[in-house]
Amino acid sequence: MKKVFAFLLAAALMLSLVGCGATSDPSGDGTSGGKATALKVSDEFLESLKGLEMTIVYPWSIDESNVDTEAYDYKHLKELEKQYGFTVKTVGQGTGYESAMVTAVMSGAPLGNVMMCPENDFADWYYAGIMSNLNSAAAELGIDFANDAIYNKVVSKYTNVDGGQYGFNFGYENTAYTSLYYNKRILAENDLEDPHTLQEKGEWTWDKLKEYAKKCQVAESDGTITLHGYGAWTINETLTAMIYSNDGDYCKINADGQLEVNLKDPKTTQAMETYYDWCNTDKTIYVSEGGWKAAMQDFVNGSYAFMLGTNEVMTIANDSGMKDEFGMIAFPKGPSNTSNITSYQSNVRYWFIPVTYEKDAAKYLFIMDLIRRSDTRTYDERFEDDFFLKIADEASYEDYKKRLSGNDKYSLYAYSGISYLDGGCFFGLSNDMYYGYKTAGTLIDMYADSLNANLRDVWGETKITGK
Repeated sequence: MKKVFAFLLAAALMLSLVGCGATSDPSGDGTSGGKATALKVSDEFLESLKGLEMTIVYPWSIDESNVDTEAYDYKHLKELEKQYGFTVKTVGQGTGYESAMVTAVMSGAPLGNVMMCPENDFADWYYAGIMSNLNSAAAELGIDFANDAIYNKVVSKYTNVDGGQYGFNFGYENTAYTSLYYNKRILAENDLEDPHTLQEKGEWTWDKLKEYAKKCQVAESDGTITLHGYGAWTINETLTAMIYSNDGDYCKINADGQLEVNLKDPKTTQAMETYYDWCNTDKTIYVSEGGWKAAMQDFVNGSYAFMLGTNEVMTIANDSGMKDEFGMIAFPKGPSNTSNITSYQSNVRYWFIPVTYEKDAAKYLFIMDLIRRSDTRTYDERFEDDFFLKIADEASYEDYKKRLSGNDKYSLYAYSGISYLDGGCFFGLSNDMYYGYKTAGTLIDMYADSLNANLRDVWGETKITGK
């Protein structure tokens, strides 16, 4: 059984030093459907790397004092530095990263040679012309972003626009996956079958989750609920989970390769209507008014049977000494889901090389690629090392590992930029339905067409050309 460990801030630096993510196992790791292939470069090219100093910049602060010098990642990097003669420095910008990064690149003095772009900034930064087109560098090195197993296929696809590759990433790196956590004690006390067993039988559905949540809920005689069957860390997150678990999407790529708002799709509409009912008719969904961290703490304290949250739940559970055992599983499938896939990637970040360094892009790309490709660990070993947040429940651990290796769906919500359009209406969609202010149909009629028009203002005629 896996044990629960504290999430160490030191992990941020350790992972950053290697770009973190999936294995370079030649058989592939499931992240792209392809195989990892060795790069071949000339002796002259390798000679040009000697003395090269490469700086990698992250949007969050990094405490270099917490580096584990005995960790595989650290030792591996140092061996490569010695072998090839280059050095790699990692910088954590912290607060104000976006503005500092753009200002620095536009001035011709970028903060680093390889930098990270949050998904919601991609369109703006692409149009600002601050990211290098990596087509030439990839061709020189023989890199196939779309099919090589070490690369995240979702990132490769959505950072390939108008025929140019402007970003990349590896495996499951810097990707947030929301999970449905459940209190095993509460489920056992209500004689409920483990969700993983239901999942294996194809019976882990919206209806089953609602049934479980209702059965676990505890209320006083005055109606005050003392134990919620289902809680979420934000109002919006459940709506998003329902849309994607029903094979819907906020946006889609149309026949012309352009982003298009997808609210009128029957699968998306069904998810929105069900969300409204769960919030107002069935009273299934509860969101703490204390904010996201308070909601996760409530789960740890035993106030929820189910909790939709991020990895932070595991951090809080460990730090607080959670007494109850818990499991974690993907959100259940909706009635229109024919793929049986319900997990999705969000909060994805992309590596890019500032246009200032485009002439040397092949060198920086080679080093990033080399660090990952020369990693000899299997996917299971890599996953074990990268995730300090271990889960005691074996089925949950294996489920989470499988979900992260799949890269099956990508939420276009932040990437498209629609959350900021029409006065930030997308932040209001879930709120209006949660509090019963407006129905799903009313909101779709209000925003679907105007959002499409505004989406064109953000993306122009840009086409998503990745595969």
